[in-house]
Amino acid sequence: VVFLGIDNIHAMRDSLARLREYLDTHGAASSDGLSSFL
Repeated sequence: VVFLGIDNIHAMRDSLARLREYLDTHGAASSDGLSSFL
């Protein structure tokens, strides 16, 4: 259970990092606010 939780945390951090990279690549005004929020 602990390992599953750790894997989920890593998966969440990976997805958040990819989302921030995507927002930075397509940097609109709204995405700037969202990336700063993340």
